[in-house]
Amino acid sequence: MKNLPKARTSDLVISDYKDEILVYDLRSHRCHSLNRTAHTVWQEADGKKTLEQIGKKIDRRLSKLNGEQLVLLSLGELEKRDLLDSGTQYGFRSSVSRREIIKSVGKSTMIALPFIASITAPKAISAQSGCAPGQTCGSNCCDPGDACCTTGLPPFNTTQICCSTGVCGGPTGCCQAPCGTGCCPPGFGVCLNDQCCPPTRVCGANCCAVGETCAGGTCCGTGQQACGSTCCGPLETCVNGACCPTARACGGVCCPPSQICDPFQGCVFPV
Repeated sequence: MKNLPKARTSDLVISDYKDEILVYDLRSHRCHSLNRTAHTVWQEADGKKTLEQIGKKIDRRLSKLNGEQLVLLSLGELEKRDLLDSGTQYGFRSSVSRREIIKSVGKSTMIALPFIASITAPKAISAQSGCAPGQTCGSNCCDPGDACCTTGLPPFNTTQICCSTGVCGGPTGCCQAPCGTGCCPPGFGVCLNDQCCPPTRVCGANCCAVGETCAGGTCCGTGQQACGSTCCGPLETCVNGACCPTARACGGVCCPPSQICDPFQGCVFPV
């Protein structure tokens, strides 16, 4: 049944490599590299779990929202690579687009989106088979929307591969975290306003500069300090989550404007 997807298990050679799984298809002589999200969906698609059940696995393992949409996107990528059981016509390829799911989960979670890089083992017959116009990538035929990327160390030992993310970059040749017109390198996997931001400097929808602190989505600059959801100035002290003029900060209390701080009695009216 369409809502009970089942992963293909025959004529495949599978091996783990770091955070990816490598799958070699003995039928098509293609090698596929699945990232963690695509691998999780493929692993859970046993023909018994529904899309909702697999989606909950995604939510729990990757701590991401919209697990069912991630499942649909993953299944579409797996179906394109003939990695689902061929006994059922699923139609996942057109069920959800990468652009739709990016709008849903936001750019900051793009690194969790499924991607599959594929290469074809060179064969003499491949030169005669031909690809659709614009989809030739070395000895491979890319699917629509894939990017033709180069992996390896140029000018030697390079290989052209098809990347389902549509963007080249990163150590594997395929960009796992597209951002604007580029790719976020490892450690800068959060895309904010089309710019890569280290996760430790993310502040709401902003990326704080080095040395700045975050206060409720606002970056506090030099001389300021975060205080609840605001930034205190150089002459202010944070008292109980609110900024208080330093001269009126009195042992954890901010004295009213009409009072002063007595070190022994606290806030008092001036004599």
